Formats: sequence, structure tokens, C-alpha cells
Amino acid sequence: MNTNKKNQSGRAILLVSIFVFAVSCQSQNGSSLSGSGTVEVREVNIAPLLSARISKIYFDEGDSVQAGDLLVSLSSNEAAADVAGMHARLRSARNAVEQAAATVRDARTNLSRSRELFSSGALSQQKLDEAKTRADVSEAALSSARSQVNEIQAMIDKAESRFSETKIVSPLSGTVLTVNFEEGEVVMPGNKILTVGDLSFPELTIYLSATQIARVKTGATARIKVDGIDKDFSGKVVRIHDEAEFTPKNVQTSDARARLVYGVKIALPADGVFRPGMMADATIIPEK
Repeated sequence: MNTNKKNQSGRAILLVSIFVFAVSCQSQNGSSLSGSGTVEVREVNIAPLLSARISKIYFDEGDSVQAGDLLVSLSSNEAAADVAGMHARLRSARNAVEQAAATVRDARTNLSRSRELFSSGALSQQKLDEAKTRADVSEAALSSARSQVNEIQAMIDKAESRFSETKIVSPLSGTVLTVNFEEGEVVMPGNKILTVGDLSFPELTIYLSATQIARVKTGATARIKVDGIDKDFSGKVVRIHDEAEFTPKNVQTSDARARLVYGVKIALPADGVFRPGMMADATIIPEK
């Protein structure tokens, strides 16, 4: 009786072992390669270049925007005052140029007359030299006045650029993914006010071992599955990373090399299902 039980137990262990071995072989030699990852899209963080108070945020999370749409207005009183002040200085500087130009004209006329008088002997050398000096000084004053205009114009360009930075527009068409500030709050340069993402090109990156990656080719089809959705989607392998992630400095053995993982980027359908941060499973169908 004990012998029969031992024989039955041994056959059971053998059958289990054969089953595990078969499943293992099927997993290693099967026709598909699987992995999980996080959906990614092209994202742009919208941040100011100056410190200011938020006057208006024109879109909420989930809203669609077009490239060039006004997203955020910052308080512009100070920047507008700077521009107005610079323009007032520019008007004054241009008046100074006109006055300096008139002085140059008078000095040139006087110099020309002084030369005629000196040629006829009616004017001394000293008086002629004084006329030349006045003409030279007036020319230098005109040049300085013109330089002042150019400097103020450069300051105006800078002030107007700063004023334009109070109006933040979207650099791309897409969807507002996050809004991190409220109207009335003060933001500093670099603060991420909101994020816009282009959902028309969602991608998924999974990681495969070195032995698996040899079976994957660019353009291969991938079946995509998302939790909670009773439907499979079709994707395409668009990029295979050339270098392994977390590669040790010295990899000597074939066993160690087999444990390295390579990123595989899969393009997903742009049907509005895939959102950034969503987890998805991909099964790649390798070429036979």
C-alpha cells in the first residue's frame, strides 16, 4: 500500500515538472514578446520668464488648445509703465537730436563764412580756429545724441519684450493636461503654470532583455491592452534603444548580459483612449 502511494506521488511530481518545463519552453520560445509601460506624449510646461501675478488663466484641464492660443495673462502694469517711460525718454532724445542737428548746420554755415573772411584777410587765424572747434564740437554732440537714441531704442525693445512675456501663448496644439496655479497667485520665473500635451502621437515604452530584443524589429506590430477596457488596440514598434538601461560598468558573463534590458518604443493609435501616465500592456509579434 505504501509502495503504491509512493509511486503515485512520484508520478504526480513528474507530471508537474513536465508541465512547468513545457510552460517555461512555451514562454521562452513562443511567438510573442510582452511588457508593460506608461503612456507618454509630447508635453510642454508653460512657465513665465518674469516674476508677476497671474491675471487670467484662459483654459482648464482637459480643454483643447491650438498653437498660438493665449493661455495665461500676467499682471502687466509694471511692464506697461516701463514701456511708456522708455517711449517718453525716446521722444526727448529725438528732440535732442533735432536740436543738435540744427546746431551742426549753424556751425557749418559759420565755418564756411569764416573761411571766406579768412581768405580775404578780414578774419584772423584764431577766429577761424574757433569756428572749426565749434563745428567739431557740434558734430560730436550730434553723434552722442544719436547714440543716446539708439540706446533708448534698445531699452524699449527689451521693455516691450518683457511686456510681451506677460501674455503666454501655447507653442503647440494639444490638450491642457494640468493646471498648477490659480488666478491671483504670484509666479516666479520657471514656475510651471500649466502643461500642454499633444495627444495625437501617444507612445508606450516597454523593456525587453538582450535575448528578447534580438527578435524585435522596427515596424513590428504590437497588441495593446489597457486595464478596464475590453478591447485590444494595435501599435507599431517605432524605435529600439541602442543601449541597455542600467548597464553595469563591466559585464563579463553571458548570463549577466542576458539580464540587461532595452527600451522599445511603440506608437499607439491616436483615438483619444491613451492618456499620459496611463499603464498599458504590449505584446509584440516578432518577425518569423
